[in-house]
Amino acid sequence: MQKNNFTHKIISGLIVFQFGFCISVHSQNWQEVAPFPGSERDDGVGFSNAGYGFVITGTNNSFQTCNDGFKYHDFSGSWQSMSPLPAAPRQYSCAFTMNNKTYLVGGVNGSAYLNDCWEYDMDADTWTEKAPIPSYGRSACSCFTIGNKGYIGTGATTGNMLTSEWWEFNPALNQWTQLSNFPGGSRKGTASFTINGKGYLIGGIDSSLVMKKDIWEFDPLISSWTQLSDFPLPPRFSAKGIGISNKGYVLMGWDSSGIYKNDLWEFDPVAGTWTELDSLPASGRKGISVFTLHGNIYVSTGIDTANQRLNQTWVYGTTVGVASDTYQTDVSVFPNPAHGYVFIKSNEIPEKVFIRNISGQWTEAVYNDETQRISITGTGLYFIRILFKDGYSRMFKVINME
Repeated sequence: MQKNNFTHKIISGLIVFQFGFCISVHSQNWQEVAPFPGSERDDGVGFSNAGYGFVITGTNNSFQTCNDGFKYHDFSGSWQSMSPLPAAPRQYSCAFTMNNKTYLVGGVNGSAYLNDCWEYDMDADTWTEKAPIPSYGRSACSCFTIGNKGYIGTGATTGNMLTSEWWEFNPALNQWTQLSNFPGGSRKGTASFTINGKGYLIGGIDSSLVMKKDIWEFDPLISSWTQLSDFPLPPRFSAKGIGISNKGYVLMGWDSSGIYKNDLWEFDPVAGTWTELDSLPASGRKGISVFTLHGNIYVSTGIDTANQRLNQTWVYGTTVGVASDTYQTDVSVFPNPAHGYVFIKSNEIPEKVFIRNISGQWTEAVYNDETQRISITGTGLYFIRILFKDGYSRMFKVINME
């Protein structure tokens, strides 16, 4: 059955001020940060915990599959090495995350389709092999986490034969359970994400090379799927999805007109609406790796319209003026937009204040306890991170008009 009536609305992205000066807010929501330090690649996987975003595996410009990866720290704006996957290099793997561990499943290495499952402890930087999917190897699957279980299905198998199988993984038992097949038919290269305890699967391409734009919602409590209204654009393949709080996001990919996309769409499951956000201010791409840190979306690597594999990394801020809520103190930053400085109003004195400039670098700001003021130099979008006792923090985004 179908539910929800999707509508399409566009945010103009303009703030207009009294003196006739205007600035496009959403065009400044994208910032390019430090590039991925490994070889340029596409078709890797991305995931994150509270402190780092991770990108691993993929295929490089020499058409070699990779098992190396790096982790990105948004405070420092820098990448650090991580332990490589201690298994065959691969592309088109799938990964789901829970309890500070990520489970990387399957992929393809040349003509070898893989069914292995590896647990990565993001704190310890260690890999542990877990039970493989008790079925054939697969790549370009859909996957997401709901509660303390991971779900994976669809994708390509040996000989690039597509499947509609759907599996549940219980890490506490190290056990796979086969569920009823995905009812939308065999496909690969979907976008998928989780919102409010439900999983969503969007688009992909079927065995007849027909791209899809249908949307399906998975309810794990009754292990059933509901078809929603279609995605409000031409069908697409190799897009990526990510859920943040109570919204889902679909990014980029390759549409049925043969165009590599650079767009970003936000899904509200309550209203049943899609909102187009600002496009990436760079060429369209597919095969990207995506992760989230502090409510922001990071896009790394991929392949562009010239079939050039990339190491670029970009960040999109999903809200202006609000970010991390790891500490429930009463704190605000104003004015926003700013004109060379902001004030920090808080019921506790900050331990330190950091500011990220338009180049993506974090530096400690000079904070005056008496005036509660910090200075900002340069026009653009800035992130301000306020650290309180015991390491708790809040992060804000400010547009400086100076």
